[in-house]
Amino acid sequence: MTLDFRGDNERAERLYLSEGFREYGLLRGFVAPDAGRRLDMVLHVQDLRG
Repeated sequence: MTLDFRGDNERAERLYLSEGFREYGLLRGFVAPDAGRRLDMVLHVQDLRG
């Protein structure tokens, strides 16, 4: 399973790490929530095969 979130969302990152996800990528400046500001997108993955 994969998920992504904005790099400024520390609360989400703590939650996903606590649930067993791990970071596998970072897209620098990928998200532009408003004019003149660019944020990173963080990519996480978790293997659900057990």
